[in-house]
Amino acid sequence: MPAVFFFLIDVSMNAVQTGATAGACSVISRVIADFPEGPQTMVGIASFDSSIHFYNLKRALQQPLMFIVPDVQDVYTPLQTDVIVQLFECRQHPDLLLESIPTMF
Repeated sequence: MPAVFFFLIDVSMNAVQTGATAGACSVISRVIADFPEGPQTMVGIASFDSSIHFYNLKRALQQPLMFIVPDVQDVYTPLQTDVIVQLFECRQHPDLLLESIPTMF
């Protein structure tokens, strides 16, 4: 079975202003850097405030794409695939995303 790691990051105004968002992104980036480079390691990232933001980490994209789910009472995944991806195929996308999240919100 693959090892699946899904990270959820608080990007509310309070979290961004206190540095919690930047700190979480930094720690997650370091943790992902230590993951083994095999097809059995899968990773996904989402962020939340008053809505949930899923990110398409597909390797073929220039950069990760954000999909917003505004209804937090009835959460659904806007993509059937590419929300959780094999890390060895797209190692640069999680790093790029984690660097940009603190400044996006």
